[in-house]
Amino acid sequence: MRKLKILILLGLGSGIFFTSCQNQTIGGNGVVGEKTYHLEGFHTLSIKGAFEVHLFPSDSFTAKVVADNNLIPEIEVEVSDSALEIAPRKNIVRSKELKLYIGCPELRSLILSGASEITTDTLMRSAQTNISISGTGKLSLKLNVSTLNINISGGSDIVLQGSADYFNSSITGIGKIDATDFVTDTSNIEISGYGHMLVNVTKLLNINISGFGKIFYTGTPIVKQNITGSAKIRQKQNNGNN
Repeated sequence: MRKLKILILLGLGSGIFFTSCQNQTIGGNGVVGEKTYHLEGFHTLSIKGAFEVHLFPSDSFTAKVVADNNLIPEIEVEVSDSALEIAPRKNIVRSKELKLYIGCPELRSLILSGASEITTDTLMRSAQTNISISGTGKLSLKLNVSTLNINISGGSDIVLQGSADYFNSSITGIGKIDATDFVTDTSNIEISGYGHMLVNVTKLLNINISGFGKIFYTGTPIVKQNITGSAKIRQKQNNGNN
């Protein structure tokens, strides 16, 4: 766990600096501004860079950028093939805030390749949501979905609240997922990197570990496991000790 915490803190701490292909750097001027975009429909969100992101359900499709006002023009915000893509055009170094407020009716896919912090301020609903993280990220999400798929190939710390019928997670990098307050009927867990997971399962828990995994579960599901690496699997006690 110490390795996980160090990796995430380093990623988020250095996240104010994001390297782009232009290899140019611009610093914030210390004067906070904002710009609101009224967008075409999208159900996928792709973010590169290091932002503090707040997601919320909305009947309309909007994105608001809050940052040093000289950095706002350097942040690309566009919709392509139903995907909202946000990324710096240059290397940017903020002196103040670097926040995104994004509203949409439904989020089906979230793709992160930088070092962002993502929060859902209220419960978001969808038939299926896919989350893919290849950088370092810190996520706190409230979701009510039929199926949630999470793929971590970087280093991430995720806290989930809400519910799903099916929860599928794959960790090939370093990741911690705390889904204690995310109730699922069926959870499928695959770990080939380093994973620490807390899950809440009512019916079936499938576990495949070829790396190093620590899994604590709440509930009384049927547990099926295939372990070729190192694993610690334990039912979480009612007193919360694990």
